[in-house]
Amino acid sequence: MKSFVKIVSLLLVLVSGISQVACSKSADSNTTTLVSTAATTTVNQEEEKTPVEYTFDSSVPKAAVQATTLYQIGEPSSFSDKLAVSTLQGLVANLSEEQIMISGGAYNNYRTYLKRTWGCTYQSKVDGNAITLAPLMAHYKDLLSGYILASADSSSDSGNVAISLAGILNAVVVTPENQKICDDLGMTCLLDATDKDDAWLRSSEYWASLNQTIAFEQPLSMAPKLVDYAVMSKSYFSFYNGHNSTEHRNKYKFLSDGGIVFGYNNTLGEYDTVASFSAENIQMIPSDHAYNLSTLSGFKTAVLEQKTADTGDDTSKKVHTVCIIMSDGDNVQWMTNDFTTSDKWWANKNRGKFNMGWGLPATAIDLTAPFAEYLYDSMSEKDEFIM
Repeated sequence: MKSFVKIVSLLLVLVSGISQVACSKSADSNTTTLVSTAATTTVNQEEEKTPVEYTFDSSVPKAAVQATTLYQIGEPSSFSDKLAVSTLQGLVANLSEEQIMISGGAYNNYRTYLKRTWGCTYQSKVDGNAITLAPLMAHYKDLLSGYILASADSSSDSGNVAISLAGILNAVVVTPENQKICDDLGMTCLLDATDKDDAWLRSSEYWASLNQTIAFEQPLSMAPKLVDYAVMSKSYFSFYNGHNSTEHRNKYKFLSDGGIVFGYNNTLGEYDTVASFSAENIQMIPSDHAYNLSTLSGFKTAVLEQKTADTGDDTSKKVHTVCIIMSDGDNVQWMTNDFTTSDKWWANKNRGKFNMGWGLPATAIDLTAPFAEYLYDSMSEKDEFIM
C-alpha cells in the first residue's frame, strides 16, 4: 500500500532577497542545470558564497522530435474535429519535424522566439491548401497506422478510451462526424471504441502498455487542451467530472509512486482532488487550459539568464527587507494564457517600476521552453523569477 505523503511547502526568504538563477542545458538533453548567480548574505556577513550547481533529471515526457516547421491551425469548433486535430498533433510530435500548432492561449508571445532561437518557421498552407483538418490528415497519413473511431458524444467514455490508446496504436481519433476524411484517404480503422468504456480499457490487452508515471484528467469542456500531450506521452486520459472522492482516488491507483496527473477537476474541487492524489503519493500539475504541450515540449531549453540588477544595498546595516512575490507557481496553464497578456499581471504598466518576485512552474523548463525564453527576455531588472 502506498503511504500517505504530507507535502509541506516552505518559502525561504533570505535577508538579501531571492537568489538569482541562470539556466543552462547540459550535454544530456534531458538534464537541466540551474546555477545560482546571486550571493547569499546575512546581516554583518560580507563574504560571498561560491555559486552552486544543481542538476535535475526531467520528470515529464518530452516530444521525441524538435519541430522545424509548424502548421498553424485555429481551434476547431466541433468536439469531433478537436479530437482529430489534437490527437494528430500529439502523434506527429514524436514522428516529424513538421508539426502542428493550435492558435490558443498566448501563443503569439513566443512565436518570435521559436524562429529566433530554434529556427522554426510557421506555414500558412499545407501542400498548397489552407490548413484545415482534411489537408493535415492527408499530409500525415503515411506516418500513421490508421484511426480509432470514438463516439461524438463528449460525455461518453469512448473518447477517453480512444485518446488513451491513440499513442499506443499510432492512430488518430475521429468520430462518425469526420470519419469520412480518413476513409477517403484509404486509412484503416484499427479500433471501434464507440461502445468501449473505462472498465473495458482497464481489462484490455493495451492497459499494461500505458504510461505508468503520467496521467491526465480534464473537465469535459476542455478538449483539445492536453489531449495532444496525453497522446504524445501514451498516457491514460479521462474527461472525469465525478463528485466521488473514493472513485476518483481509485482511478489513479495504477500510477507509480511520485506519478503526475496533468489537468484539473472542477467538480470535485481543488482540495478533494489534491487530497485524493496525495493519498496515493502522486501529484497534480494544474494545466487544464494548456495548449500545444506536445509540440512545445520538443524544444530544448535555451540559455536563460535573469536581468535582476545588483541593488547595492549595504547589508552591514541591520534592516528589515520586504519581498513582494506574486505566484501561482505550479500553474502551467495560467502562465501560458492570460498571465502574460492581462494587465493585472505581467502586462501591467507598472511592472518594472519596483522590485517584484514572480513564481514560475519548474516544469516550464521542460514543457514550454519558448515561453520561458519569452518571459526571461521581457523581464525588467526589477523582476525576479523564483522556483
